[in-house]
Amino acid sequence: MRVIILFILFFLFRTFSYSQDTIRVLFIGNSITYYHNMPQTIQKMMEEHGLKAEVEQSTYSGMSLSSHLSRVQTAEGQWRRTVDTEISPTVRTLLSKDWDIVVLQEGVKGLLMQEYQQYNYEPAIIGLDSLIEQKKERPSFISHILTKIIPNR
Repeated sequence: MRVIILFILFFLFRTFSYSQDTIRVLFIGNSITYYHNMPQTIQKMMEEHGLKAEVEQSTYSGMSLSSHLSRVQTAEGQWRRTVDTEISPTVRTLLSKDWDIVVLQEGVKGLLMQEYQQYNYEPAIIGLDSLIEQKKERPSFISHILTKIIPNR
């Protein structure tokens, strides 16, 4: 966990130390991100180094990245697939602002299975990346990683 925080901080300081007033960061993940207070920790560390930060999160217990794209919560608190023109809370949050950095966190268990990676994880990353690209004039950090991980993208 500390390695991830250090990597994010290094990336933030290298990219934004001279460029703008407020850095907008969105965390998308599950309880691993939520219960470890990663968004709050990053915001506090950025502010301690003189960077103005606006950090938000879309984190739900047990939620995979693909579920972030295609699930809405019912009045009873259950999750179901979106239908027709419904938009998931994560997609709504993602499209609500021009985020400078979007941190994606997936549970580890599914990533160990190649089928999960191919049919769930990779399509979710590509879907989230395309939404991020819609909101930015410059390529997202995820796009650069995807070209190395997923050939023929």
